[in-house]
Amino acid sequence: MFVAYNIRRIMNILGKDELKKYLKELVLMFSAQIRHISLQISLLKASGFIDEIISNIFYHPLKRLIFGKNLLKTEGF
Repeated sequence: MFVAYNIRRIMNILGKDELKKYLKELVLMFSAQIRHISLQISLLKASGFIDEIISNIFYHPLKRLIFGKNLLKTEGF
């Protein structure tokens, strides 16, 4: 509700067309940043660096989990 109120207030101060123009520019800047980040991630994936990070963060701690009959036990935490 507060976001809608503030957007309406900005629209009244700047005008509808000026707000649209600003939001379009903001979306373009944001999408350019997202493209840049996704390119960097794809380059890291190609080098195998991401796989190494993911295995170090997730695989090794999960490897320590031992599943009992109905219990989940941890070892070494």
